[in-house]
Order: sequence, then structure tokens, then C-alpha cells
Amino acid sequence: MFTYLHVKNFKSLVDFTIDFRNSRNTPRKFIAIYGENGAGKSNIVDVFYFLKRTLNTRLDFEFPQIDIPIIPQKHKKQVSRDLTSLKTIIKNSKTFGSNDNMVIKCGIRINNIDYEYIIETDNENIVYEKLSYIKSNNSKLLYEIKKDKTLIANSIKDSRYKHELEYEIKKYWGKHSLLAIINYESYAKRVDFIKTAINKELLLFNDYFIILNILRPLNQYEPQPANVNMRFLTPMIDEYVIEINKEYLLNITEKLLNIIATALYSDIKQIYYRRKLENNNLLYKLYIKKLIGNNIVDIEFVRESAGTQKLFSIIPFIIEAMYGQTVIIDEFDTGIHDLMVKSLLENIVNHLGGQLIITTHNTTLMESDIKKDSIYILDILPNRKKEIFSLADYDEKLHPNLNIRKRYIAGTYGGVPYINDINFDEIDEIILNEAQKQ
Repeated sequence: MFTYLHVKNFKSLVDFTIDFRNSRNTPRKFIAIYGENGAGKSNIVDVFYFLKRTLNTRLDFEFPQIDIPIIPQKHKKQVSRDLTSLKTIIKNSKTFGSNDNMVIKCGIRINNIDYEYIIETDNENIVYEKLSYIKSNNSKLLYEIKKDKTLIANSIKDSRYKHELEYEIKKYWGKHSLLAIINYESYAKRVDFIKTAINKELLLFNDYFIILNILRPLNQYEPQPANVNMRFLTPMIDEYVIEINKEYLLNITEKLLNIIATALYSDIKQIYYRRKLENNNLLYKLYIKKLIGNNIVDIEFVRESAGTQKLFSIIPFIIEAMYGQTVIIDEFDTGIHDLMVKSLLENIVNHLGGQLIITTHNTTLMESDIKKDSIYILDILPNRKKEIFSLADYDEKLHPNLNIRKRYIAGTYGGVPYINDINFDEIDEIILNEAQKQ
């Protein structure tokens, strides 16, 4: 789970720190980030996305069509190599107009090991990378690399492989991170060799980012990474195909969707997949039995509202967080009724085995049973500097009788827009005057 994040010159986050730990120095399992539109909530999510993408740059370049899906898609689009290059990733991430380097520093706790990862870039390449960890109060450097210095001895257990990796670093590092090089090596070499040659703490850290799930609005300039780790199927609006020996995934997903959907929707009576066998594959498509008038009718999932489709798409991700994974979702509540969001999150937060980080505008969560220290406010100060804090860190003690939602909307904690009245009479006058000139 993430414990903290510090960034410099990343999009609108010029010098920004967020601490995900509570007073016991334990990472919070649930974090809901609030703030006005344009404050930078999505940019916080994009920092995690940046780290996830840099892990795959060499793999994407060497194997642009690598296929490791749980859900093989019927139609695939090839992603341009240019879009997946580190140079493009940096270009799309660095603060516009900044001449200073971009720096990301994050803390992550995995199996009671506290890692610290630092990556620094100029306008095109990585110029510094470091990974260290603390285990049983003992601190250890796994590796540190910059232009004229390479320390990797604690990362490698096999002396022959150490020389090979040093050659790979001289050849590829800068255009790829060491994590990206190792991620590629994990696919290019036998699994048993990698496990014996590379330090287990490094592999553990690398695996954390491989299974990190990030759900964000699609951007044509920043392709969404495949979530190859999902143990459940993300509901699709098209017909998809799965190997016959993976049919159990259909069964599991079908059952969990039924439990949640029938609890949240009074008119949904059943969720099911229609299946058709072709060779050794199953073609599947999601359907809903729905009460319309006095009749129960079968409706293709594609005909459901955008809000329902959004809700169904995030359910498998939430279940992953329940089973120990870190899941980050931007604009969690878009298109979904406030009360549904409130009910869903109230029911899941006490079952999280992993970490769920969301951005949201749903203020009803502030009046829910969710712990108030899980609520973070992103505020823009008068000097345009941005700060973020948990409500538990606020100056006043959060008395149980305080209405947090009303205080937030009133601007007590910041993070809300300050809006002047819009003069529609003036707009009408402008339109009329311009029309008379024609």
C-alpha cells in the first residue's frame, strides 16, 4: 500500500506531497480525494499511472503485440510505439514550461517492508533512479543509478547475471528505468532463473506495480495499460471471448455482479452471461433480467445507462482491493447516483485487505459511516501552491456532532470553488446586439 507521495514538476503538481498514513504510521486502506474542478485530483492519479507505465516501456518496445490477457479481446488495436515510449510519457507528464527536472518519490509498504522509490527525469530521459527498503528496522539500498554511477549489488544474487544486467543498464537505462529492464527480463528469461538471480525484495516491489490497478478516463494520447492481473472479468458492452478453461471466471463474476446489482437496483432481478462455444473458446456477452412495467425482460448490457455501465465496470476493481491489491480510480462517482456510491463504499471499506484510492465529488460520503480520516481535501492556496490533508489533520478536532459535509461546502476546509454570479442579462444583451449587426 502507498504510504506517501512527493512530486516535483509533474503536470500542475509543482511541489506537492501527500501522506497516506494515519497517526499509527499505518497506510490508510481507503482514501477519498476531494477538491474543486481543475485543482489536480486527476493529476495525483496520473502520478501512479506514470509509475505504472514506466515499468512497461521496454516490454512495449520489444513486444508491442505481447498478449497476456485474462480477457482476450475480439478486436485489438495496436498501440503506437511512440505513445508508449518514455520520451512521450515524460512529455505528457512534465509541468508545462518547466525547465527543472521532474521528480517522483513514493513510499510503499508491502508485506511489512517499507520501500522508497525515487525516479527523476529531464525532458526526455531518466537521469536518476533509486530503490531502498526498511525491513525489521534495517535499511538497505537495492540499487542507485545515475549517469556516472551504478550500484546494483544488493539487487542481484547471481554474479554472472550481475555482469549481464550491468551491460543491459549501459545499453538501455535512461530510455528505460531499471524496473522496466527487469520487467522485460522477467518475460525474456525463465521464471525459475529470475527468482534465483534477482533479490526477492526487488521482485516483490516489481510485482506490486505489475498488479497495480488504475482506472481512469481514457485519453487517446495516453493508452490505458491492460489489467492482466484481474481475477474477475470487467463487464464489457461488446461480445468477448475467453478460453474454455477460464470459464470459472465467468461464473465468479456473474455471481458477484448479481449480489451487488440486485442490492443496489430494485428493478434488476438477475445478471448473467450468454455463452457460445467456438473451438476451445467461449464467446460471452452480458445480459440483465430487468423488471419493466409488469414484465421481466432480458436486456443486453450495452442498452443500460452510462451510469450503470460505469458502476458495473468498477465492481471487479473494488473486489480486487478487497483481496489485497492496490486500486486507484479517478472520477469514481461520475454518472453514478450519490446514494449508490455511498452504499457501495460504506459496505466495502471495512472489508478492504488492500488499498482503494479514489477521487470524487460525492459529498454524501462525508455524512456516511466512513472514517473521516479517509477524507482528503486538495486545496489551492492564494499563492497557487497546492496542499492536501486528511480531515483528521485539520486544526480542529472532528467532533462527532459536526456536519462535515456542510462545513466542506461552506468552504471551512477549502477545496471548493468560489464562484461569482453569472450575468445572463448581459449575455442576452450581447447576443441581441451582435444579431442586430447582421
